[in-house]
Amino acid sequence: MDTPDRFRAGWPPAGDEHAAQVERCHLMGWTDGLPVLPPTPERVDALLGRWIERRHELIATLPPAQGEATLETIAANCVLAGCVPDHLPVVVAAVQAMAARRFNLDAAVTGVNSVSPVVVIDGPIVERLGFNSGAGAMTAGNRANGTVGRAVQLCIRNIGGAGLGGIDAATHGHPGKYSYLVAGSPTSPWEPLRTRLGFAAGDSIVTVYSAEAPLCIADMGHDDPLSILRRSPVRSPFPARTTRISARNSGWSSPRNMPLGWPEPASARTGSPPSFTITQASPPGNCEATVCTAS
Repeated sequence: MDTPDRFRAGWPPAGDEHAAQVERCHLMGWTDGLPVLPPTPERVDALLGRWIERRHELIATLPPAQGEATLETIAANCVLAGCVPDHLPVVVAAVQAMAARRFNLDAAVTGVNSVSPVVVIDGPIVERLGFNSGAGAMTAGNRANGTVGRAVQLCIRNIGGAGLGGIDAATHGHPGKYSYLVAGSPTSPWEPLRTRLGFAAGDSIVTVYSAEAPLCIADMGHDDPLSILRRSPVRSPFPARTTRISARNSGWSSPRNMPLGWPEPASARTGSPPSFTITQASPPGNCEATVCTAS
């Protein structure tokens, strides 16, 4: 529900066009309740960058409204969330993973359970794009964590049609529906998620699954790991789906398939600024996967 008109008196200030655009986004129901960057055509074009000619390319269909997630509509939600162009391929990968039928996004965003899709980033792209994977990994203050996670949630709301006052029937709701993203630490002593799922150590992956709110586990009665884990009430009611982002230091790979129609741009060359193209990959196990190759 938007702010009642009686509380808007005197706002936005006369002549403040930017504030007026933000208010229009609220009135149109495009926000998560927080301020956004209005997705003007110029901003969406800038975020699309070299893929601007493929703006109408269909990436996925998102339930429950079966909305068409094109490059343009995903980019518009990235602008709303405050992303920069390098964040776009990560959001696209997450959208593709969520759209997999076996992920069952429809149940995750329309049921009464207080769950939300959570995005897990792992691999070299964590450091490359500046995701926080250390202390306070799930708190506010990091742009990549906050905006990429928020863009994914806005895609669910604005493209998929799930949101407050609509078809979202969660009994208590979930704070992760603002932004729910974590990144794997490159210095962790445990085996990284990407190799556990069958990907190469040099790959970067995006895994999406639905989860309840974070739980703080404090066991004061045991000091051995197995006893602590046996008492950990951590669970995920829905299956995970994974997307791979494979980063390369130079050149462009020759994809086996190009179902999304993102060709290698003519300006791509060794040493050029980081840029991406998406191709289809063979998924490990039962995961849904795509590949995002970076120069």
